[in-house]
Amino acid sequence: MDIQTANLLVLIITAGILVWYTKETYRLRKESERQTELMLRPFVIAEFVFTKELINTVFKVHNIGNGAATNIQITADEGWLIEIPFLAKPGGIRMGHSGRLL
Repeated sequence: MDIQTANLLVLIITAGILVWYTKETYRLRKESERQTELMLRPFVIAEFVFTKELINTVFKVHNIGNGAATNIQITADEGWLIEIPFLAKPGGIRMGHSGRLL
C-alpha cells in the first residue's frame, strides 16, 4: 500500500467518525431540548376529595409542574365548566360541593 492510499483511507475513516459524531451530538441536543421543555412544562392534576360523611366534598386542582398553567378548562358530562385563567405551582384551587371557590 502506497502513502496516497493510506492517506485516503485515513481521510475516509476520519470523515466517517466526524459524520457519526455530528449525528450523536445532534441527538444529544434534541434530547436536552426535550428534557428542558418537560422540566418547565406545567402538569395539572384535578381530583375530588371526599370525607367520610360526604358533606365536605372538595374539588382540587393542583399544578405539580414547574411552569405556570394558563387557560385551564375542566368540563364534565353534566354540562358544568370550570375555567382557570392562571395556576402557578404553589397551592391550588379548591371548589366546594356547592360550586363556590374555597
